[in-house]
Amino acid sequence: MKKIFKWTGIILLLIIVVFQILSYQTITLHHEVLINAPKEKVWLVLNNIEEVENYNPQVSDATCLSDNHEGVNASRQCTMDDGTTVKRKVLAIDPGNSMTMELYESSWPVKNMKWTTSIETKDGATLVKQDLEYNVRYGAFGALLNTFVMKNKMNASINEVFSELKKYVESK
Repeated sequence: MKKIFKWTGIILLLIIVVFQILSYQTITLHHEVLINAPKEKVWLVLNNIEEVENYNPQVSDATCLSDNHEGVNASRQCTMDDGTTVKRKVLAIDPGNSMTMELYESSWPVKNMKWTTSIETKDGATLVKQDLEYNVRYGAFGALLNTFVMKNKMNASINEVFSELKKYVESK
């Protein structure tokens, strides 16, 4: 019986160590959507930082916090459907082509999150690509949460946002 408890303890310790190591990893998610609209039309929507409330189903309100509504350091506060708020700002921009943003304030279990959204013309439509990177909070517990819940939920959420972005732009 003592051997079972000893081995169980060793296995649990190894699991904790593995998830603690995973907690230092940067997680990267990649998404794409092809929108049947000209690149300029897609860019107008993406570049307006408040317009996210029109195509992100989780955002009930987006308010610009900065003097500039577009470009580097443009920032917004998004009120989510659950009543929480998050703040995001533009870090870099290549007008008409790409924008890098970061989440700089939230109650989400992430230490940092940034993403680059780029657009390109493809077969008469616009291909929107996004690479999102984040690190988890809460050490081994955060890595465990990410492995079994967060990463899947974020992927599903971003897929939904991209689907709604496509519908929104194509209907304008």
